[in-house]
Amino acid sequence: MSKETRSYNYRPITRSEFELPGDQDIAVWVVINMEYFEYEIPYPADGDKSVPNVMTYSWREYGSRVGIWRILKILDKYGVKPMVALNSAICDHMPEIVEALVEREVEIIGHGITNSQRLKGLSPEEERLVIKSCKDRIEESTGEVPRGWLGPGLSENFSTINTLIQEEFDYVCDWCNDDHPYFFETDSGKILSMPYSGEINDVSLFTKKNLTGGQFQKTVMDQFEVLSEEGNRLMPIAIHPHITGQAFRSKYFEGIIKEIKNKENVWWPSCGEMCDYYKECKTT
Repeated sequence: MSKETRSYNYRPITRSEFELPGDQDIAVWVVINMEYFEYEIPYPADGDKSVPNVMTYSWREYGSRVGIWRILKILDKYGVKPMVALNSAICDHMPEIVEALVEREVEIIGHGITNSQRLKGLSPEEERLVIKSCKDRIEESTGEVPRGWLGPGLSENFSTINTLIQEEFDYVCDWCNDDHPYFFETDSGKILSMPYSGEINDVSLFTKKNLTGGQFQKTVMDQFEVLSEEGNRLMPIAIHPHITGQAFRSKYFEGIIKEIKNKENVWWPSCGEMCDYYKECKTT
C-alpha cells in the first residue's frame, strides 16, 4: 500500500445501515492487553533507554505476576469474558496465563511477539514474519487461530493492512476513529476495522493524564452514558494488567463492570461475534 492509497472511505456516524440486535443500545467489551517485555531491550516509548531498567521492567511484570489474576477474578465475578490482545511470547514465558485464558474460553487476538518490538519501520518481509509468527504461536498454544489483530503500540506500516488481509485476519483494532466497524478494502481484499479506544484506555487516563481511580471510573461511565443515549454504539474498554491490575485501581475497575452489568439494553459480545454480526448486517 503506497503512501497515497486510502483503503477506506470517509463515512459519518449518521449512517443508518448498522443497528445492534434487539433492544440493545450499546455493545461493550473489555480488552486486556497482555504484554511481554524484554529485560535486555528498552521499551520503544520509554524516555530512559538504559538497560537494565529494573524499576520499569518490574512494574510491567507486576501485571503478569499479579494484576492479570486480580482482573480475571473481577471479570469472573460478574460473568464477563474479556477479549485478550496477546503478545505471543506470553505463550513461551508465561504459559499459566494462556492456560487460564483458554480455560475461560475468551477470545484471543494477535498483539505482536513482544511489546518491546513495534511494527513501524520494519520491511514488509520483516513485518510479515512478525505477524505470521505471532499468529502461528497463538494457534499452537491455544488451539484457535486468532481472528483479530492489535499492533504493539497500535503501530503500522503502509503495508500492514495488506499483510493482515493476506494472512487471513478478519479484523484489526489499530484505528481509533469510529464507534462502528467499517471495512478497509485493498487489492488484497478487505478486513474489518473494529473500534478501539485510546481516550478511555488506562494508559492514557492513568499514566498520561494522571487520573485517580475514582476519576477513571467516572470518565468511563460518562463515555458509557453518552454512547448509550446515542444508541447503536460500540464501546471497548482497554486495560493493561500492570496499570488497572494495581490493587488501588482495581476496585474502580470493578465498580465500572458492576455499574454496566446493572444497566439494561447492553450487549456484551466478543469482537469475533461483533465482526460476524456486522458482516451479516452488511449482506442482508
